[in-house]
Amino acid sequence: MGREALVARKTLEAKFLTRLNRFTVLAELEGVKVKAYLPNSGRLKEFLAAGRTLILEKHGEGLKRKTGYTVVGALAETGVKVSVDARMPNRLLAEALRQGELEEFKGFRLLKAEPKLGGTRLDFLLEKESGEKLLVEVKSCTLAD
Repeated sequence: MGREALVARKTLEAKFLTRLNRFTVLAELEGVKVKAYLPNSGRLKEFLAAGRTLILEKHGEGLKRKTGYTVVGALAETGVKVSVDARMPNRLLAEALRQGELEEFKGFRLLKAEPKLGGTRLDFLLEKESGEKLLVEVKSCTLAD
């Protein structure tokens, strides 16, 4: 899967109406109210304000989902598109690791995603041919100023 497949999906713009719970929003899309999954439990107060533009991804028919859309981004007041999908940084890092695009991780290969360490899970376990292992935790934030 190339980078384009991760970020260049077909998207739609909708108007934010309200947040129904931590992971669901109500938006207006082409005059119709739709529920959309929000893969981010953060407050996102800069983006989740009445009338603000959200960027939605539509899901195919026949999928067993509670919503037909996922919020993948929002427009900042400046008009800049901002990712609000908290899963995207891990997907981008995993792809960059597979492609060998990060100088800091040269020589490492992705051994496992979400490895367990004690009673918790981390994001990635990397390994060199020498057997050296490296645990990686990915963090991101959503803020536009």
